[in-house]
Amino acid sequence: MSEQGFSMPPLIGAQVADYLVEAVVGRGGMATVYRAHDHRLGRAVALKVLAPQLSQDQRFRDRFVRESRLVAGIDHPNIIPIYEAGESGDLLFIAMRYVDGADMRKLIQASGPLPVARAYRLFTQIASALDSAHQHGLVHRDVKPANILVADGTERDAEHVYLTDFGLTKSTFSEAGLTSHGHFMGTPRYVAPEQIRGLTVDGRSDLYAFACVVYEALTGLPPFQRDTELALLYAHVSHEPPPLTPYRPDLPHAVNQVMARALAKSPAERYGSCQEFVSALRDAISGEEPHPSLPEGRQAWSVPPGGAPSGSPSGSPRYAEQGRSMDSAGPMRGPQGTAPSRPATRRTGKRRWPAGALIGAGAVLVSIAIAATLLLSQGAPTVGAKRYPGSTAAPLSFEYPGGWDARTHNDEYVILSPAATTFDMLFSVPIASDWTAVNALLTAHPDQATGVFAEVNDTITTSDPPETLKRSLSFVLPGPADFASAPTTASVAGKPAFKLTGVVNDPGQQGRLDLVVYIVGRGQGQPVTLITFFCPPAKCDQTMIDRVLDSAQFTS
Repeated sequence: MSEQGFSMPPLIGAQVADYLVEAVVGRGGMATVYRAHDHRLGRAVALKVLAPQLSQDQRFRDRFVRESRLVAGIDHPNIIPIYEAGESGDLLFIAMRYVDGADMRKLIQASGPLPVARAYRLFTQIASALDSAHQHGLVHRDVKPANILVADGTERDAEHVYLTDFGLTKSTFSEAGLTSHGHFMGTPRYVAPEQIRGLTVDGRSDLYAFACVVYEALTGLPPFQRDTELALLYAHVSHEPPPLTPYRPDLPHAVNQVMARALAKSPAERYGSCQEFVSALRDAISGEEPHPSLPEGRQAWSVPPGGAPSGSPSGSPRYAEQGRSMDSAGPMRGPQGTAPSRPATRRTGKRRWPAGALIGAGAVLVSIAIAATLLLSQGAPTVGAKRYPGSTAAPLSFEYPGGWDARTHNDEYVILSPAATTFDMLFSVPIASDWTAVNALLTAHPDQATGVFAEVNDTITTSDPPETLKRSLSFVLPGPADFASAPTTASVAGKPAFKLTGVVNDPGQQGRLDLVVYIVGRGQGQPVTLITFFCPPAKCDQTMIDRVLDSAQFTS
């Protein structure tokens, strides 16, 4: 959870209901987990005690008790058994089975990338637990290695997984992933794009988080790593994950296709269940043809190769790749016995998914953000002096002034501007943009503070409601954006479009650019184009905007 600032009273040696608190075994932003002794039954329990501030909200108390009972009602061998959920003074607590062992986070930290056979035995159990929760109408919302307990066994084949921390879930198809305090629920390294965007969350959001866990278990690293939480959230929404095989060259490339589908930005593109995902991963590693999807409500796999039931620690698949046994497959190591360095993740909004990872018409819409320039009303250069021919980054041809330069950034986005280098620097990292040069330009040469920004981005669709559209644009633009107007209808290059006007602000509050945004639909199954005109404050010229748009033609 990303909630911070909650304080907990010292409880070591204290009595909470019928439990004597003995030691701290884990801490989070909203709760602390203790080892405690149950006087009634004479056993050790894990006692999760929520911060007292949370108990002051009666709606939260009611939801806490209701959802704890729902989790307690799920009888599954890989979901941590809940013994009791209740109140003790101002504290809310959950008493659960105490598990001797470590969570998967510590396991990966200690061992590095897991051998394939061992990882598969853990994955099958996690998938089975998540699918069971989803069938009971629960979404976990915070699947991560720290919430996956691996019980000690006499040998690795006896390792047993428990999925924990269901206490703050919400029912399936509930609205945004927010707590009663209005804070985002989830852990940034593992959170699904739709959860970040405040859209409907269901079991496919847990599947995305689970795929992040699988990626980390096999490589030792999560799929996305950034320096700030905001940049990490942006990566989940807008960037494609790097392929897995550079970190695990012992695995076939078919694994990348499986991971790409499980980590798809659109929930509709992902697998129908967590077990279906693990089954596809097994088939890819084994070099087998994937099983066809089964009708909704049926398990995509029930008996892995070898005949062991799903979720059983003894059910390990065969690994035929390169004549090796899957049970002998160890963690990947580089030439010197160490993991290879992680290649730099480039900023990109477009996904080059394998064909098998793409869905049918209308499910995935690619958006292009084009910030086409607005000249000052007086002294504006003539549109038509040059023509941008279109490219992979921006498949749209249009006329622009001859005094501008065009700059394409790694085939990811395009800048056209009198100060192309300055705006290239601004738009290269939208969430951590440095406005110093732009602010100086706005002061000294405002007539040059115009330009065209174009990128492929698949996180904005014409079916999004207005507030979602506005929020999504904040991940594209280089600073906080404010759109006061409601979308109005328009037409661009013969295609229907929505138009919004607003501003994008320097996070340091030193400057701003005005915006006129067009979201263009290109038909069912076709890319969606987002065109954003920007200019100095109060200097946008609709006549110039119309002339640029009138010259626009799609090139692909």
